Amino acid sequence: MVAVARLSLDETAILESFGAIVSLPGSEQQHIHRDGTLLFDSAISPMLPAHALTCILPLVDMNDRYGTTAIWPNSHRWKTRDESIVPEAPQVPAGSCIIWDFRLLHGGTPNRSDCHRPIVYATYARRWYQDPGNFVKPKQRRLSFGAGFLEAAAENDRRLFAHVQ
Repeated sequence: MVAVARLSLDETAILESFGAIVSLPGSEQQHIHRDGTLLFDSAISPMLPAHALTCILPLVDMNDRYGTTAIWPNSHRWKTRDESIVPEAPQVPAGSCIIWDFRLLHGGTPNRSDCHRPIVYATYARRWYQDPGNFVKPKQRRLSFGAGFLEAAAENDRRLFAHVQ
């Protein structure tokens, strides 16, 4: 995923955030949302290249039984939100990944199974970007690592953690 982020954004791309999300058995459709706020109004934002990418790695198959993540193609380019457009619901095998522009509308579909549907996610961003909307709640914290973490990382990978202090 790092190589794709660096090719798509630039060589100085950072790991802006990461975590895990679990859809419980019987969970309903998630609300339709973007992972972050638009940086500019709808007249300018659609014209700009991606400043951040969302990457998810499902730990179980994403399909009709477990559910998946519905995605509204090109919604990051819409000047007006139109949820009447039918989303795509990709079937993603466990261990594969799906990557989209941070601005894309999406939402988890219902989990019709009797099993948890866990995913691991990472947000990669251009080095200048720091998400102004997420992680503002006291219990949602930005990346933090123990002493010596960065020194132990390969030099090429240290750039991913530019926001870590």
